[in-house]
Order: sequence, then C-alpha cells, then structure tokens
Amino acid sequence: MTNPRRKGPERRRDELSIASEVMPDGSYGIVLSYGKTIRWMAVEDVTYYCQGVVQAAVYAEYDAGIVKQLRDRVGVPQEGVGEVLELVRAKRPALNVHATHPLGLEPGVNLAGKPFIGLHVNGRKVGQWDPDDCRSHALGCLDLAAAVQLDNVYRQVLAEDVGVGDKARGFVGMLGKDLPSYKVVQA
Repeated sequence: MTNPRRKGPERRRDELSIASEVMPDGSYGIVLSYGKTIRWMAVEDVTYYCQGVVQAAVYAEYDAGIVKQLRDRVGVPQEGVGEVLELVRAKRPALNVHATHPLGLEPGVNLAGKPFIGLHVNGRKVGQWDPDDCRSHALGCLDLAAAVQLDNVYRQVLAEDVGVGDKARGFVGMLGKDLPSYKVVQA
C-alpha cells in the first residue's frame, strides 16, 4: 500500500529502505520497509533498532578477528577455528532479534576471513552487508530520527502558530526535497 503523504521516492520491492512518513496517529515517524514488509518506528525505537544493527556488525568483525588470529597468526587448522567460533557464538549474548524485526541479521565470516552480515526478512535471505554497510544504515536511521523530530516540530509550528492548518504537511514534504537524504544501502 502506498502512502500518498510519503516523503521521498517510491520504494523498490528489492531494497531495504527507511523514510519519514506520517504514522497512523498523525505524527511523523520512521518506516522501515522491504517489499510489502513494513515496520513503523517511533523516534524512541530507532536507537534500539540501531543498537541491534551495529551489534551484528561488531559480532561479524569479532568473528573475523578470531579467524585471523587463530588461522593466520597461530596456524590453527580451519576445522579447529570453526570449533572455537562455535563455542564463542554459543556463549556470547544473542543478537536482539526483537530490536531489528522484521530484519534478521546473521553475522559471519567468509573463507577469506572477511566479515559479513546476512540479511533476512521474514526468515528469507534477501542480501548481505559488510560491517560498514551496517554502520552506514544505522547512522542513516539516526539521522532520519533527528529529522523526524524536526518534521513534527515544523508541522506543528506551521499548523498552529503560522496558521496554515492542513497545508503544513505539504510544506514539510516539500522541505524534504531541499534537505540531504539518507542513501539506502542495498540489501
């Protein structure tokens, strides 16, 4: 379903996107979407979400560090490195799947020892990021959260103090064209 009051370009079905949109309660909030899967987030929820995204990046980098140390510096065979990684993964705090839902993040290390994060939506793999992509996405979400707060204040000032009433949302939407926008990191 397309939101006629949506700021920004139409969503592509094959990309993870975030945008400032009018929430069901009339305030601006953040919508995270992939295809038809949508999560509405209030500004307060964004920090919680970003923490989960960055946590996945750190886990992948840490795993890659273990591989580099044990395999490349100490000379432990790949099988032994895998066993150590399994033990570490079993004992470390689990990723907070509630924070990032419906986005599932699966930290990993490829055979070359490079960290990656598998992306899943509703349990289906839809792509892969490197740790920098995770951080870029999280920072974009935090940027957008700050802008959403300003969208709400600007709309309120225009509607109540300036007296433009319902036209305030249009002004907020037009302002979005003159502001930097968050670049979507492809899944």
